[in-house]
Order: sequence, then C-alpha cells, then structure tokens
Amino acid sequence: MSIRGAITQVENERGRKFTPKQKKFLKLYAENDFKDAKAMAAKAGYKADYWSLIHSLKDEIQSMAESILVVNAPVAAMQLSEILN
Repeated sequence: MSIRGAITQVENERGRKFTPKQKKFLKLYAENDFKDAKAMAAKAGYKADYWSLIHSLKDEIQSMAESILVVNAPVAAMQLSEILN
C-alpha cells in the first residue's frame, strides 16, 4: 500500500478529511519511517508546537502504520523465511 493510499484509507475509515498541511505532514512522516516528527512537522509548514499536532493525529498515525504493516507483513515474512531456509 502506498502512503497516499494509507492516508486516503484512514480518511475514509474515520470519516475525517485532512487539511492539505496535515496530509503533507502525514506523508512526510510516513516516508521518514515515522521518525523525527518535529522535523517533518516543520517541513510541512507547522511552526508551533509539533506535539499538539502529533496528539491530534495520533489515532490516524496509528491506523496508517497498521495499514502499511498489514500490507507489507506477508512479504516480509516470506523474505525472512527464505533467508532462514
């Protein structure tokens, strides 16, 4: 699943429409493997407290990570199995 697809899926599941700025942050954050939220928030144009942004999107961030994991877990499991064999 693409990051953009995960964002759209979360919007649809939760009935929430993200602002363009929120979408940009979520995209950047996911592309950076959900690391360095402060820097990704700044790149998305947030100048204020990034912790408030994370808190307001925490359920959506978790859902995105779960969606990405669900799609990629079988591939990862098969590759690990091949390596072990």
